[in-house]
Amino acid sequence: MLSMAQYAKNIGTVITRHRMERDIMQHALATAVELSETQMAAIEDGKALPSLQRLIKIANYLKIKPGWLLIEAEIADLPDDVTNVLKEAMHASDTVLGIVNLAFRAGESAREIREIYEGMKKK
Repeated sequence: MLSMAQYAKNIGTVITRHRMERDIMQHALATAVELSETQMAAIEDGKALPSLQRLIKIANYLKIKPGWLLIEAEIADLPDDVTNVLKEAMHASDTVLGIVNLAFRAGESAREIREIYEGMKKK
């Protein structure tokens, strides 16, 4: 389980990455979600956690599901092979995401998660 400090850092990293992938300036995101630039910078720097309501606004503005943003933050420190499988599943469907997430939490390896994911894609 992540510490609150690590979770805040990961949330900030995920928000920053999605914002930059969409060529959105930090001040534009801050304005859109009714935060000051200082508050937005603190969130992106991992020095503050947004409220759930604000997190939903941020995710909606970035056009990503709030739950995915939280899961990406939680898996950010895992090995790349595991995060790649989980991210691929996240974008495939909510059902697959739920199954892969449960499998991962049950201690399955990246290979086993991949097998579960591939089996679900065939259905």
